[in-house]
Amino acid sequence: MAAEGDGTLTVRFTAGGLDKMCRRLVTWGDSVTVERPARLRRRLAEMCERLAGHHG
Repeated sequence: MAAEGDGTLTVRFTAGGLDKMCRRLVTWGDSVTVERPARLRRRLAEMCERLAGHHG
């Protein structure tokens, strides 16, 4: 974990797959931004769109 000059934190870690990562990240809501990898960012966006559609 690294503290950035703007007060944000950069967190890097390895997990057991994209879906598992997405389930963890979604608990942080809009307090988290996935920058890389792009496939994780896309998967998280897709999961959130499905979730919003389900509860729409």
